[in-house]
Amino acid sequence: KTGENIRSKLASHLHPRTRVLEIGCSSGISLLRLAPATGFYLGTDLSGEILKWTRAQVERRGLSHVRIEHLPAHEVGRAGERDFDVVILNSVLQCFSGHNYLRGVLRQAIDLMAEEGVVFLGHIWDEDLRAEFIRDLTDFQRAHAGKNYRTHADRSEDLFVAREFWQDLQAEWPEIAAVEFSPLGGGVESELTRFGYDTILRIDKRPAGQ
Repeated sequence: KTGENIRSKLASHLHPRTRVLEIGCSSGISLLRLAPATGFYLGTDLSGEILKWTRAQVERRGLSHVRIEHLPAHEVGRAGERDFDVVILNSVLQCFSGHNYLRGVLRQAIDLMAEEGVVFLGHIWDEDLRAEFIRDLTDFQRAHAGKNYRTHADRSEDLFVAREFWQDLQAEWPEIAAVEFSPLGGGVESELTRFGYDTILRIDKRPAGQ
């Protein structure tokens, strides 16, 4: 579902000349679906072990325009590429250490983009629904005790981001021309999707009036 969700939301932005940067590509859920429609695809991730599998899949599928780099999110500039039309952070924000780290990664990523483009931020836990989310998980865990369900109720290390964060960022960073929100899973609701959302930042670096 995650892969199909991002493909449907980015389809109109992908063509044979599109340059894509994915920060946190992991096992390639997004990369392997999107890369065939692009001109160049750079995927980075913190886990070298996972990237071994991803590289093997890329080679097996003959995706010669895909490059994989073992880099943490805040060092993406070390890959030496720029002028990206699309930047993707899909299902990785909840692992970031805080809002300042997120801002730093986004600042670097936007600086690496072409004059116009989009940043797709997928699967963001909603700060405004944090308490309800944790209560829902705890209730489920209690109701199904002893039934071998694996319920991750402790979300103390997950990053939650309110929608206002992106709107404040737009007011602060003139390159962000628009902020768009959409439901997780493309509108197909599950027990978890209602506690998160996706965001697209539309980037326009051109001087006003051009």
